[in-house]
Amino acid sequence: MRDVELAPDIARMKTVLEKIVNLLRSGDCEDWADTMEKLSSEIEENPEYATSQILALYGGMGSFNDIVLCSNDRPLIKENDELDELRGELFDLCYSYRLI
Repeated sequence: MRDVELAPDIARMKTVLEKIVNLLRSGDCEDWADTMEKLSSEIEENPEYATSQILALYGGMGSFNDIVLCSNDRPLIKENDELDELRGELFDLCYSYRLI
């Protein structure tokens, strides 16, 4: 455990990332979950790098925005709604952090 408390915005990003990782794993998106888990660890040590990497995941075809969680070829409605909210919050947090 770290002795230094994380800044509130970094702590919130970490919390959001951890929730996203759990949702991605529930929808069998292991590669995306691994990527987000790595960025969650990175955000403590190098938030500038991690936030830039997170923001880069939002653009283009096959991006983080395109993920739809499914199970047995059926979309997970509740989980997708939660993921969509968390995606938006994470983007806003990272974008705001980059403006500081």
